[in-house]
Amino acid sequence: MKDRYARRIFPQHFSWKMGLKYVKAFLWKRHLWDEIPKIEIKIPVKIKLASIGDFERYPLLKDEALKRLSEGDLGFIAVWNGMIAGYLWASFKRKVYIQEFEREISLKIGEVYLYDGFVLPDFRRKGLFKKLLEETLHYFKSLNVKKANAYALTSNKAPQKAFRALGFRTVRLVKFVKILRFKKFEERKLKSYEKF
Repeated sequence: MKDRYARRIFPQHFSWKMGLKYVKAFLWKRHLWDEIPKIEIKIPVKIKLASIGDFERYPLLKDEALKRLSEGDLGFIAVWNGMIAGYLWASFKRKVYIQEFEREISLKIGEVYLYDGFVLPDFRRKGLFKKLLEETLHYFKSLNVKKANAYALTSNKAPQKAFRALGFRTVRLVKFVKILRFKKFEERKLKSYEKF
């Protein structure tokens, strides 16, 4: 798996390590007291909370998964025939570090931040990310979490489509530029913004 997917998963990291970064993303939000749409998918998968044992066969993911789980984040995985087909991470800590923007965001009590959702290429276009998102939202709704937040790159249409299908709304446009040591972070409310 390492050789097959490494270039597809992390192509931007090379320029980031060189000190060059331009990130443009939407902040999506959704109240969890609203009804969560039911998503039908085209393949039989089991969605479950992740444990470190689930990542044993995936050396590229194992260390990061262990770090996230030990810090209290939760991982949700879609399992097909014993292998991970996709995953989505969630954090409900008060301060969450966003690697893409090289800064922390603050969450209020009752909020969850969803991040780093990924579906392996062989399983895309089957509704898997939407299903992961649906099950994750149900999980947090059962814990009386009030609101879910997520960022999606403006160029990445798949998660935007999924967020829209699950009732999220775009509330902010965020831009981050880094050239060597120079950094600029900018965000603005969108016209479609409703008070969350």
